[in-house]
Amino acid sequence: MKIGILTYHCAHNYGAVLQCYALQEYLKSLGHEVYVINYRPRYLKYGPFIWYNWFSLNPIKCLAKIAFQLHTLSIQIKRFKAFKHFINKHLNISRFNLQKEQNEIKCFIFGSDQIWRKTKGKFDSIYFGNFIAAKNCKLISYAASMGLNQLTEEDKKTISQWLNTFNTITVREISLKKILDPILNRNVEVTIDPTFLLNSNEWDKIANIPQYKKSYILIYQVIENKETYKIAQIVSEKLNAEIIEIASNIKKTSTNYHTIYYTSPEEFLGWIKNAKFIVTTSFHGTAFSIIYKKAFISIKQNKASDLRIDSLLSCYNLKQRFISATNEWNTEFIKKPDISDNKLIDNSKQLLKEIF
Repeated sequence: MKIGILTYHCAHNYGAVLQCYALQEYLKSLGHEVYVINYRPRYLKYGPFIWYNWFSLNPIKCLAKIAFQLHTLSIQIKRFKAFKHFINKHLNISRFNLQKEQNEIKCFIFGSDQIWRKTKGKFDSIYFGNFIAAKNCKLISYAASMGLNQLTEEDKKTISQWLNTFNTITVREISLKKILDPILNRNVEVTIDPTFLLNSNEWDKIANIPQYKKSYILIYQVIENKETYKIAQIVSEKLNAEIIEIASNIKKTSTNYHTIYYTSPEEFLGWIKNAKFIVTTSFHGTAFSIIYKKAFISIKQNKASDLRIDSLLSCYNLKQRFISATNEWNTEFIKKPDISDNKLIDNSKQLLKEIF
């Protein structure tokens, strides 16, 4: 079957491109012809120099942002090229437009990642299949996420209209299932994030192992949290290991450890694989720590975004590794967790086999 995936494939974010790759590869392993739909919404613009990254109503701040971007332009270009190379090499990007694809593709899969989040107060109806006119298209959501813990009555009405056209609805978080079940008056399944559809050996096929001989503690966070650095320092002293951070953006402040600004998604996997310990605020930082069975700690942000990490760790009975502050640190966290096979992975794979 010809399948089209609609997700955040163009976001220059490790989790975004890797979850897309994983879903694509697993569907291909089932014998399907899989395309990643090249929908690039304006709010997902990535590049070495985008004007709204430095725009400010304050002229002094605006000039400071421009100066900083110019100063770091070479780093931004390297990072941009690393993601562009991965997308072009590993994702089977469809070159059709959305209207033509309705006649070419028999099934659209929406997800994973936070495709159902609000941007500037609005949902993107494309990720709810609102462009579909063809009656013979199957609509499936796989491990879709919203990043919200509540909806307005108007939101419920709109989402209900959109999602009632779907053949199968699955989400990534238990909390989102609880929101959608009563709205849609149907059973919404919880499925595992696509990154878990591939095991560590399968990820190793594209991983690029860093040429770094020393033991290191790896920090990876999308939203910065000071507790992350405190925990990393504690672990560093206990394990006599250096600290390395993979930065999700370019910082203005310097640190006393090695910061990597432009590693590729393939190298990201390698850094995870070889880390002695991982400290992260990221969902996919947590996910790959589990996939590679690493000792790790995830730091809470005390926001709705915590729901996805909490839901994932609940599946593995690892919620004790999701902490808010340094005073919750336990020396037992130094040990690698006992990570056994998860039935949710098998159930998710079986669901994908059965819906086609």
